[in-house]
Amino acid sequence: MIALALGLAALALLLGAARGFSRSPVLNLKMLLAWIAILGGLAAAAMLLLTGRVLGAVAVLVFAAPLAWSWWHEARTPGPAPRGTVFTSGPMTRQEAADILGVPVNAGRAEVQAAWKRRMRTAHPDQGGSQAAASRVNQARDRLLSRQMNYKQP
Repeated sequence: MIALALGLAALALLLGAARGFSRSPVLNLKMLLAWIAILGGLAAAAMLLLTGRVLGAVAVLVFAAPLAWSWWHEARTPGPAPRGTVFTSGPMTRQEAADILGVPVNAGRAEVQAAWKRRMRTAHPDQGGSQAAASRVNQARDRLLSRQMNYKQP
């Protein structure tokens, strides 16, 4: 009876983990797999060192270090705009502006400014974005902060 309960608990845990895995963003999954590979390489090198196979440990580190470096560097560079963000020209509604910045339509000034700073880190041309993307993010900020502008109302 205890074995059945433990089996059901393990199954529930496995299904919950699978559900979380299927709903997580691709970038998070890539980072998880990168960390598993890096830690696996370090563990292999440590085991080889402990068993006296120094040359094998050095070989593992030599082959794994460039891969770990590229993954670390990729994780530190800003990625593309979130899925669903459309950068088009022309007037925008308050809802479109809120979607671009990732804030509620009725967000306060401080929340809009903080979201604008976060989005500009990836949208700015100096950070790998484009002039059009940065302009659209600025327009979204202006639309949410100024209710008197001549944009079409939602």
